[in-house]
Amino acid sequence: MQQIEEAQSPKLAALNDAIHLNAKLFTRLKSLYQQREQLELTPEQQRVMLLTYRRFEHAGANLSAEDKQQHGA
Repeated sequence: MQQIEEAQSPKLAALNDAIHLNAKLFTRLKSLYQQREQLELTPEQQRVMLLTYRRFEHAGANLSAEDKQQHGA
């Protein structure tokens, strides 16, 4: 199991970066996040929106292109 984890870990990290640093995806998410008050979301949906947005921010999605390069994208 450890060998499999060691082999797959870099691939999963790269996939995670590809998702969270995808500018087009984050632009759409940010747009929805900014409109969240008008979307009539349930409390659960609001929470998912908040957590997802924060996860993207924490991963560096809001960084400039130069900073993303330094981050490792």
